[in-house]
Amino acid sequence: AREHRPDAILLDVHLPDISGAQVLEELRRDPELRGIPVIVVSADATAKQIERLMRGGACDYLTKPFDVTRLRNGIAEALGATSGVS
Repeated sequence: AREHRPDAILLDVHLPDISGAQVLEELRRDPELRGIPVIVVSADATAKQIERLMRGGACDYLTKPFDVTRLRNGIAEALGATSGVS
């Protein structure tokens, strides 16, 4: 993220080397990266998990399999667009 400076990040919770929750924590602690919107994508649809990551700074939480329209709208909202992403 530091190298590429993305406009938004789609973050899977279950990564091979580090948990998505840890990645989100690191992004939110870093003054240069904390403003990047993060949309979590996970098969874990438990209310506790969703609440924890939303409180941790995610701007949205999509469960797999996810609705493509909701994904597009979430990205548009994260980027501040008023209409859907093309």
